[in-house]
Amino acid sequence: MYKIAHLTTVHPRFDTRIFWKECRSLAAAGHLVTLIVADGNGYELRDKVTILDIGTSSTNRWLKIGFLWLRMLRQLTLVKADIYHFHDPELIPIGILLKLAGKKVIYDAHEDVALDIQTKVWIKPSMRYLIGKFFDVFEKTSSKFFDAVITVAPNLLKKFARVNSSSFEVRNFPMIEDLSFAKTANYERKKNQLLYVGSLTKVRGASKMLDALLHLDANLVLAGTFSPPSLLEECQKHPAWSKVKYLGFCSREQIIALCQESALGYALIQEDKNLMTGYPVKLFEYMSCELPVIVSDFPLWREIVEGAQCGLAINQYEVANIVAATEKILSDADLRNKMGQNGKEAVLKKYNWPQEEQHLLNVYEQILEKKHDARSASKVSEIEANH
Repeated sequence: MYKIAHLTTVHPRFDTRIFWKECRSLAAAGHLVTLIVADGNGYELRDKVTILDIGTSSTNRWLKIGFLWLRMLRQLTLVKADIYHFHDPELIPIGILLKLAGKKVIYDAHEDVALDIQTKVWIKPSMRYLIGKFFDVFEKTSSKFFDAVITVAPNLLKKFARVNSSSFEVRNFPMIEDLSFAKTANYERKKNQLLYVGSLTKVRGASKMLDALLHLDANLVLAGTFSPPSLLEECQKHPAWSKVKYLGFCSREQIIALCQESALGYALIQEDKNLMTGYPVKLFEYMSCELPVIVSDFPLWREIVEGAQCGLAINQYEVANIVAATEKILSDADLRNKMGQNGKEAVLKKYNWPQEEQHLLNVYEQILEKKHDARSASKVSEIEANH
């Protein structure tokens, strides 16, 4: 049994990857797991995971990062874990300080931040390229010193393996519990209800879905938050908005219920080099609930959807293609049912968290074995010195 600390100042305490998958899997394996967050909701013990809160800060973006660093460092002096596993690029300096203190550190890279910077609306367009390049060099250089780097997709694994041989892929596939909940939920499907789950941005197809909705005899449910907030106001002025049910952020249970009652799910990312090379979490959420999917025609996504025969991969830039694909699935109940069943079967056989969980545990076992060997060598040296 070892003490493990997961760190984040950006993600919510019940983040699907961090808490529901990684922390709970490590706790179930017998480790003492602490999750340190910064949400202002205080202490909590759930599913054998101790959640500690360092509070929030209402100052500007850069001062907020500095304040949270100080609070995190203060909290870490009390936790004293065997392994520190952090999830935010903002915490790379904390990871470096932990390494300088002789600690075991894992960096969990959820996305290609250098590419993501190119889409940040709060950064001046003229500065995005330079900032992205600077961060890319900083991240790669720092990652050389961490005991392991965990990634979520092949492109990230390739990127980090070049600088750290202890780089691993632990993908964001669905948990079997989600399938069990979906099986017993018994929601009645609404044949003309379309669904989108996730962040709502122009890059993620918010405007395209509304443009297509104008030509469809259907309603669209949006489960997520708009970024920037002004995009919500823009979309509310769209002539198709009257056919939209906007729910904002939804819990896992709510998302599963929405998947259960909808006719198909969208994942229509426009061109984004960061997103198009990763595994879309929403796709597997749809599949696990027997929901047919319409996705962007990216090579990895097409391979998944066509391989499982669970939906359609289309040219996402043309509204006519979105309309045609949607009408094809909505008009054929047998096709919908078959695609839905195929998707769930693919999740049960291939795209599920238990398989990825074992990869996670293997990473920890490798690091902990090295730590144990180092302790043993230190003990032997101490005994020899005394003799």
